[in-house]
Amino acid sequence: MTATFQRGWPLKESFRGPGVSEGGVEHSIGAGEPGLSFDAPEDDALAPLPPFSAQGSDWSAHDRLLRAHSLLERVPKLRAAGEYRRAAVELESAMKQDLPPTARERLSWELIDVYSSDLWDTEKGCRQVKDHLWRYPAGRYETEVLAAKVTLGCAR
Repeated sequence: MTATFQRGWPLKESFRGPGVSEGGVEHSIGAGEPGLSFDAPEDDALAPLPPFSAQGSDWSAHDRLLRAHSLLERVPKLRAAGEYRRAAVELESAMKQDLPPTARERLSWELIDVYSSDLWDTEKGCRQVKDHLWRYPAGRYETEVLAAKVTLGCAR
């Protein structure tokens, strides 16, 4: 599938520059007429869903990831609404589920951030920091977790 923006469409003034307004510069990506064009993938870029089987498919892993993703979208909204305790409870509950390490690491960091930035719960925050650093040494959120450790005043 190719989408093409043909010449003659008005350009925003901020996009005009030497050569562009005189038609001296053309942008072309992929095949097509001069102008701006791009090739969009035909297939969905997401991993395929489990195949159908007469005996049933194991959707539990997919469901857990979907719930974790949904929670990661909901937590900022809860925090923006001032519902910090509810965000922490939902994150704590999600941490008890069987999730892939990358999802668990992100949820763990989000929980630490709620404890250190919103609830100022030193006891739970330091416990989560200790657990996080044990499970994910040199993990993706190491710098942020160490900063939260200092903010919370956690002992070594």
